[in-house]
Amino acid sequence: MGQKAFKLVVVYNLKQGVKPEDFEQWFAQVHIPDVKRYPGIRKVVANKVVGTPDGSPPGYYRTAELHFESREAFEEAWKWRSENILPLEGHSPREWMDFDRGAILLCEGEEITP
Repeated sequence: MGQKAFKLVVVYNLKQGVKPEDFEQWFAQVHIPDVKRYPGIRKVVANKVVGTPDGSPPGYYRTAELHFESREAFEEAWKWRSENILPLEGHSPREWMDFDRGAILLCEGEEITP
């Protein structure tokens, strides 16, 4: 049996004109540390999409998973996020990421790690 979790999964591209190297620096030095400050966050998984099984260009630049123990823990973190100004320094995620061509999924499940 796995560990129960509540996840926020985000799939996105970069906005037109954003240089990947600038984004990656901001992502690692500002955004991820800010996200890790959310109360109750258990794990952050960030993936850079580098290819597809059939060799076609990937449909997204990155995916990210924010793991919480429960829906209640997620809701508490999201409330905290709305009451606290993030990022502490630098740019907002909306300046870098194109969410119009992305997706946000909330799911409750059981994480099974073989």
